[in-house]
Formats: sequence, structure tokens, C-alpha cells
Amino acid sequence: AGSRLAYCFFRLPLSSLDFTFRPARQVIWVDTLGQTLSSQASLISAVKSLDLLLGFTVGKASDNTRTRWGRRKPFIAVAFPLALLAFFLFVNAPSVGLGLARAKPRPPPCTHLVLNTSSPAGCPALKDCLERAMQQGEIDRFDFTSPSRVASLQSGGWQLSFWFALLYATYLACAYTCSQIPYDALGMELTDSYDERSSLFGLKTLFQFVGYAATPLLNIGLSALLADDLVALYSMLALAVGSLAVLAWASLLCNVVERPPPPEDHTILPVPIVPSARRVLANKPYLVYLLMKMPLSLVSLMPSNLAALWVKHNMALEAWNSMYNAVLMFALVGAMASIGVLVRSAQQYGKAAVLQAVLLECDEAQYRAAQLSAARCGALLWLLPLATGAPVERLGGTPSG
Repeated sequence: AGSRLAYCFFRLPLSSLDFTFRPARQVIWVDTLGQTLSSQASLISAVKSLDLLLGFTVGKASDNTRTRWGRRKPFIAVAFPLALLAFFLFVNAPSVGLGLARAKPRPPPCTHLVLNTSSPAGCPALKDCLERAMQQGEIDRFDFTSPSRVASLQSGGWQLSFWFALLYATYLACAYTCSQIPYDALGMELTDSYDERSSLFGLKTLFQFVGYAATPLLNIGLSALLADDLVALYSMLALAVGSLAVLAWASLLCNVVERPPPPEDHTILPVPIVPSARRVLANKPYLVYLLMKMPLSLVSLMPSNLAALWVKHNMALEAWNSMYNAVLMFALVGAMASIGVLVRSAQQYGKAAVLQAVLLECDEAQYRAAQLSAARCGALLWLLPLATGAPVERLGGTPSG
């Protein structure tokens, strides 16, 4: 029981790290350091393309590894601390420097009037001061950013891109490829019993959703104290999540014992790559499944990656971070509440029919979300995450599994 719990517990910080790392790209690198969204998107695409090739190498190397500690745990023991180091530097980039030091900006105009708004004349005076500053070009209007100010914000140049690519690639490779691939394989090898394996992965899924839910809740709690300093907020969040990850990593290494791999059968010759590929191409149902996985992967990534941009820019909220995390919580509620319904529906109507219905509902929900403006959203702001979260989190699970 202790070994199973230690194995499943490791999944919790993996989820928490993910929900801290994603919004940090916007909060730390775009808003604070001035990286452009186009530059960031290009670097992410390049890094993930290289990481795709690395995944095959890590899987093969893990299968062929033979040590007294097993063949999966050595990868986790070495790679996960490197992932945590990259994670900490990524989230704390403005604090640790990394060649990204920026000139201290001048204090904005009218700040001396902010503390005087309690008097009857305070607010009109502040309003007049801000309007004069806009007319004189000292500050931009709320709905406009001057090209010169954009250029000053985007002055990081190649150094900013270099450090982002390096830290993002290190975290992605060490946390997901070199740690999670052996971790998932380790779970499959802990027991041969179908019932025990189902129970194990059910408990693992529970820890996964707890990790996803804990991060937005902690973020909302910290927002009550640090709403005006998101850099400090994410620094504290990274410290809390990172400490939990170290505890889970140590627990996994100390309490989970790998079973010895099955003896090699030298009478079975390996299949060459060309015949193996031809067999895959001849399997039409499997090809259809692979073709479906590509758009499904894109669709499942869109809500969580675009939610921060939608809440901040479309809704034009100053305290957007709290709203973003509240939206994530509602999406998780929709995802978790849908599991039982989808399982029963798949059993009654068939997996293909349920998957078609889920895809149509998800497409409609995301289309409606893209068409909404802040003035028209109203209660739909809370209903859409419920509707989108339910199918998106289960696209690759119950109906298609």
C-alpha cells in the first residue's frame, strides 16, 4: 500500500507544476520581461518538435537500462531535479537575472494623487491628471499602446529568447520526457493483476486532479495577499509547488521498488524498421486513430493555453489572474463531473457515438467562447468552462480509450 501511494503521490506535483508553468509564460515572460507572443509561440513550437524526437530515444533507452535500482527510477532520479531547477529559474527569471536586467522605469505620473482619492476632490483630480498625461503622451490610453512603448518593452532581444528556449526545453525534456515517460511505464510494471492495475491508475488519476485543483486554489489564496505583485505571487507559488515536488520525488525513490524485467528471449528476432512501419500502415483503424489524435491534441491544449489571454485581453480585467484561476477551477469541476456520465454513455451508446457527440459539443463551446466579448459574457463565463472542461479533459480518455 505504501508503494502504491508513493507512486500515485508523484503525479500530484506533476499536475501542480504544469498549472504553474503555463501561466508563468504570460505573467513572467510576456508581461514582465516583454517577450512577444509571436516569438514565444515560435520557440515553443521548435522546442516541442525536438522533444518529440527525444521521447522515442528516452523510451528505448529506459527499456534497455539495467541497474540494481531498476530501469525506470534512475531516469526519474536524475532528470526530475534538473526539471525543478529549470522550473524555478523560469518562474523567477526577473529575480535571478539571467542577463535580463532592465532599467528601472520612471514612476508613472499622478501616483501622488492615488492615496488622496478618499477626499471629495481626490477622484476628479486624479482623473484630470491622467487625462493630461494621456494628451501629453506620458502614458498610453487604456485601449492603445504606442509603438515606441512596445519597442521598449521588447528590448530583451536574443538574450530573452535564448534563456526562454533553454529553460523551456530543459523543463519539458526533464519533467515530461525523461521523467514522466519512465514514470508511466513504471506504473504498468508494478503489478500483473488487471484489478490491481485498474485500482492503481484510478488512484493515480485522483492525485492528478487534486494537483490540478490545488494550484488554482493556492493561486487565488495568494492573490488576496499579492494581487498587485504577480511576480512575487508566482515566486511563492513556485516555492510551494517545488517543495511538494521534492517531497514526492524522494518518496517515490525511497518507497517504490521496481520489479525485475522479464528475461530476454533471444529466439525472438527484432522486426526491422521497414516491415514494422508497413504493418502499422496496413492497420487502417489504427491509422484513423492516429489521424484523430493530432487534432484532438490541439483542441485539448487550446482552452488551458488561451484562457489566460482571453480573460486578460478580451475581458480587459486588471486583476485577471484571480479570474483566470477561477475559470480553471470551474473547468476542472466540469471535467470531473463528466467522468461518470461519459462512462455510462459509452457503455450504453458505444464509444464512437459518444466521442462524436463530445467533439461537437466541445467545438460549439470553444466557438462561442471565441465570439464572446467582455460586455456580453455574463453568466456564460462560468458555464463555458464547465462545458469545455468536461469534454476536453476526456477526449483521449473514456470514449476513445
